[in-house]
Amino acid sequence: MGSSKKKRATDSTFDNNNRHNNKVKEHEIYLCRCEEITEDEIDKAISEGARTLKGIKKRVYAGMGLCQGRTCSKLITQKLAQKVPKEHILPDTQRPPVRALKIREIIGEKDS
Repeated sequence: MGSSKKKRATDSTFDNNNRHNNKVKEHEIYLCRCEEITEDEIDKAISEGARTLKGIKKRVYAGMGLCQGRTCSKLITQKLAQKVPKEHILPDTQRPPVRALKIREIIGEKDS
């Protein structure tokens, strides 16, 4: 077998979908663990004008990982509320969860 080793988050460097290749800092706080988005990146998005979760998503991809924001959206909203006056924060759009369908349901056949 090959001698290549997989990189882990504990290694000194990591590559997250080629978005960034930074040194891992022990003091960084990750608000979005799925996409490895730090508190500093969220702060920067807010300072650039983000006023909703959607605005933050567009800038740094937070909330777009495996959990689809179920883990980080409350943390990011709290961070947004700390930095922006409440009257300037716009409400986020909510979507219902997606449910998998069987092909039979789509074409109208009944289960046997």
